[in-house]
Amino acid sequence: MEDDPTPPTEPFGELVPPPKVPPTALALASPAPLPHRRPSSPDLYDASALQRLIAQTLDFVDSIADTVAEGLGLRAK
Repeated sequence: MEDDPTPPTEPFGELVPPPKVPPTALALASPAPLPHRRPSSPDLYDASALQRLIAQTLDFVDSIADTVAEGLGLRAK
């Protein structure tokens, strides 16, 4: 017995690789497309409301800081 691991040759074998067959397409159920959304208009956002919210938030935080400072004796009333 020989120690050669190669298989025996075929007398009529081709020396080119076999042709590549394209993969088969699969049909999958896809969800319906989402409806087109309108671009948001600038009228929906009120800049003055945002400014009022920021001002009220800062006033609230400032009043808390004043209360804490008075409680610690850092400021006189």
